Amino acid sequence: MFIINKIKKNKTFQHGFTQHHFYPAQKKVLTKLDIKKTSYNRQFNIINQRHLWCWVYYFMFYVYLLQSKLNKQIYIGSTNDLPRRFKEHNKGLEKSTKRYLPWYLIYYEAYSTEKLARLREKRLKHNGNAIRELKKRIGLIKNKLDSSNPTFLGTKKSDIKERVYPAPLSFKSGAGFTLVELVVSISIIAVLTTMAITNFRGSNQKLILDNEAERIASVIRQMHINSLIGQTIEGVRPQSFGFYLEPCIHIGAPDFCEYTSFADDKDNGTVDHKLDAGDDILQVISTFEKNVEFSDIFAVGLPSVSLSAINIAFIPPQGIIQFFGNGANPLSNEALGIELHYYNTDYYKTIIINRISGQIEIVAGQI
Repeated sequence: MFIINKIKKNKTFQHGFTQHHFYPAQKKVLTKLDIKKTSYNRQFNIINQRHLWCWVYYFMFYVYLLQSKLNKQIYIGSTNDLPRRFKEHNKGLEKSTKRYLPWYLIYYEAYSTEKLARLREKRLKHNGNAIRELKKRIGLIKNKLDSSNPTFLGTKKSDIKERVYPAPLSFKSGAGFTLVELVVSISIIAVLTTMAITNFRGSNQKLILDNEAERIASVIRQMHINSLIGQTIEGVRPQSFGFYLEPCIHIGAPDFCEYTSFADDKDNGTVDHKLDAGDDILQVISTFEKNVEFSDIFAVGLPSVSLSAINIAFIPPQGIIQFFGNGANPLSNEALGIELHYYNTDYYKTIIINRISGQIEIVAGQI
């Protein structure tokens, strides 16, 4: 048997603009004719429609707002038995509310599941916009335009002792963004996007310059290796393997720069270890991008001098390295530098070739 108790007479609970009444205490013993238990979900199907509202009430969950008569403090809670919980608050049985007795019930919402009620309670407690909008809706916060119609609080007219007057107009509605916040947010996003694009572009330019420097260094190393292993061209061993490069500085629109690897033999009647018309061209290589330029070619050490062109010769079988610049005689400098630059930026790479040790090094920046 199931006994359903109703709430005592004359208890009125007000929420917003609607009053909900609970009726005199009655006890009804529901027999088998009133209740039918299903075999599948074990829920109750009430046949007797006179007691259907009782069944609905006891299976609902409530989120409620209380206001203290003492200091107008607002309390938010949830329960599955609203009248019982309201009595507990006003009897001082709840530790968090007993200091501010008595309490008025000013608003409540009903939910079909406890989970939904708990989520709504949590949102009202921890989301300022949610509780602010609810207060506006039930009249705890009013606009200046409605100041002629202040909101009264209390469960009975005899309890009305104070009016709640409206807050001043505000540009913010409690949800979303104001115009100022939107403009500031867009500006910040635009600045961050610009910085990200600039950093990405700079990183890409540095990567292109690094790759170009590595490719030039690898071609020079290959010429050195060819001289050491006695590489032949069409069955004939050249007198030397070489690398040729001229400065390539962009004026106006950038363009591709080139460098050449070659084999010097006696086809032209002379052996000068420099690129001539009769030498065998092994490769003519263009830069990856038009923006990469050869900004300087210089001899490292004393005397330090910039060169209009450079021939790096690797003479077999020992792989002896010689630098030929503007004149016919080889340079006496120990090392040679090739400076690479990405057009219209401050990004530089320098390739250093040591004539004595044969070491090839790539360093960042200018020397």
